[in-house]
Amino acid sequence: MNAPDAVAVLVRDLAAVQAQKAELDEREDHIKAALRRVADIGTTRIGDLTLSVVQARKFDLGQAARRYPLNAHPDLYATTLDPKRVKAALPPAEYDTLMVNNGEPRVSLR
Repeated sequence: MNAPDAVAVLVRDLAAVQAQKAELDEREDHIKAALRRVADIGTTRIGDLTLSVVQARKFDLGQAARRYPLNAHPDLYATTLDPKRVKAALPPAEYDTLMVNNGEPRVSLR
C-alpha cells in the first residue's frame, strides 16, 4: 500500500470512528441531562461506581473587583500581558515568532 492509499484508509477509519463517537456523545449528553434532573448534588455510591454531581461554578471577576477595588487592595491585582491584545496589536508574522509548540499536532477531519 502506498502512502496516499494508507492515508485514505486512515481517513475513512477516522470518519467512521467520529460518526460512532458523535452518536455516543449525544447519548452521553442525554443521560447526563437526565441525571441532572433526578440526582442530588453530591456524591452517590452505586455498586462499585461513584456518581458525582457538582454545581458548576466560576469566579465572578466583576463582583470581586467591586468588593475589592484596586485602590484599596492593590495586593490582589497583577499586571500581565494579554495574549489577545498582543495578537491584535502585532503583525501576524511578528506574533508568530512568539508561538511555541505545545504538545502533539492536532488532527481534525471535517
